[in-house]
Amino acid sequence: MSFRQMTSAAAAKVVLQSKDLVQQVTMYQPGCPKHMRCLRALRRPSLTWQDDVHAAFAMIATVLSSWLKEYGIDRLPSLYACMGHMRGVVLVHAVYSGRVDLIHVVSLREYDDDPPLLDIAAAGGHVAMLTHLLQHASNTVATPFAMDVAASMGRVDIVELLHTHRPQDDSFHESAISISIVHGHISILQFFHDRQVDGVFTPDMMDLAATHGHVHVLEFLHRHRPGLRMSMRAMESAAAGGHFAAVRFLHHHYDDHHLPCGPNVMDAAAIGGHLDIVRFLHLNRPEGCTRLAMNASATRGDLNMVTWLHVHRPEGGTTSAMDGAATCGHLKVVKFLHTHRSEGCTSAAFWGAVKHNHVEVVEWLLTHQRQWCDPYYSNMFVVKDLRKVPEIVADPADDREQLRLGRRSTEFDGNLRILCSPVNIPAFSRLQKLSLYDNQLTSIDIGSLRHLKELWLSNNWLTSVPDSVLTLPLLSILHLSNNRITHIPSTIGAASALQVLSLDNNHLQDVPVEIGQCADLVELNLRYHPTWN
Repeated sequence: MSFRQMTSAAAAKVVLQSKDLVQQVTMYQPGCPKHMRCLRALRRPSLTWQDDVHAAFAMIATVLSSWLKEYGIDRLPSLYACMGHMRGVVLVHAVYSGRVDLIHVVSLREYDDDPPLLDIAAAGGHVAMLTHLLQHASNTVATPFAMDVAASMGRVDIVELLHTHRPQDDSFHESAISISIVHGHISILQFFHDRQVDGVFTPDMMDLAATHGHVHVLEFLHRHRPGLRMSMRAMESAAAGGHFAAVRFLHHHYDDHHLPCGPNVMDAAAIGGHLDIVRFLHLNRPEGCTRLAMNASATRGDLNMVTWLHVHRPEGGTTSAMDGAATCGHLKVVKFLHTHRSEGCTSAAFWGAVKHNHVEVVEWLLTHQRQWCDPYYSNMFVVKDLRKVPEIVADPADDREQLRLGRRSTEFDGNLRILCSPVNIPAFSRLQKLSLYDNQLTSIDIGSLRHLKELWLSNNWLTSVPDSVLTLPLLSILHLSNNRITHIPSTIGAASALQVLSLDNNHLQDVPVEIGQCADLVELNLRYHPTWN
């Protein structure tokens, strides 16, 4: 039976069973075929940041390579017909991957060279692809990025190819040399040195090599470019980075005239915690350090460095040493400075420890540096003794008026329940000050502690003001800052004895008018609410 004699249904069946005919029909239909949808989000990557280049192309390769493996190169024309932007995506993928077979499917003349193909080939590290493009893509040019990325990978073969076919000015080469120094690729330096590209070797290259600790680069520049000078950055950066070999090389191979060096070098080594370099400088150089060395080391909590500087160096430190150590919670350093040095601290030590919740440091300061502690805020850090709540309950003679329970040791676990149990309330009949600061509390019921006057519940996870707290008849000071409280109940007006209420740094929406019923209230702190209306 001929095609003319077929019924409409039979003819349609023949067409639909032909793979080639179906493809031709679907090419003129609107929409995107299902098997191409995974490619819609792909775009040509930018070459602005070198560190992102390889990741960007790897993402393209993950999707596109899988698609090509399943559907083949023959499907590319239909892909381009559906998504025209994929011509450029496939081309840059082919260039980066070194696939010359894909290059032939896309006309190089139609590409707008954004990003430049020579740059992409250099980033992919494919000499064969670079050669192919140099021969067949006259409209593409290499930017400094091509030479830079090749230098960063130590690919002297690509650098040589670009240098031969795309000669550039000195700035083009200077950038590549600097990048090769950062990565320690001496082969790139050797290439430019052998070709007597003299204008691109600058003094800051010595600084770069020292900063990154590349002694072999320093040796090369010292041997082949003896006229290069360096700045004080060379020794300082090498010391800061802990590059002992670089520090030692510079010291032994350059005199004072060619090696700028000052006390900031030992400071940098001390700040970085590099005691071996500090010792070397102390024994071999006269510059010494400044008081910044001890101050910064104390702030970092480097007790070994602080001890060494105290024993071997005359510069000492300032009050900033103990202030910084306290602020950062380094109690051992604080104790050492207190015992062995005379500088002391300032109120910044106390406030820094309070702000960063270093309870043990605050407790120590209250005992040994109390003149710098604010008595108003000190109450929330009542110095604890070694007795646990069960021991207090069991001892009729223990009639304490203040207590702090903290989660940092075992005295908190289960003890709050014992403390608030009605049967144990008589044991705490004289308790007036209670600090439960920073215990991750989400709720609390202490209405039975009827003699409480001061309660510290700051730095917990409370979402509302506990009703039981507002029923305490003698409560005059209530601290609830740094919680997650979203509202103040209208029963706040019942807290008739309340004088100080702190609710800083919560999530309040508004303040109830009933707060005006607190006749004795003299201080209300309501700062820093991100949801404030």
